[in-house]
Amino acid sequence: MKTTKIHRIISKTSKLNDLSRNHQKLNEFKRKQREYNDLCRKRRN
Repeated sequence: MKTTKIHRIISKTSKLNDLSRNHQKLNEFKRKQREYNDLCRKRRN
């Protein structure tokens, strides 16, 4: 019983960590995309 609860908690924690990591990657991607768009805009002008 106790080990099952512990495993469940560990599983949820690792899922949260994965979500957090993905969120960071997404934010990084969006930032790079903005920088790229800015560069393109500057080149056009």
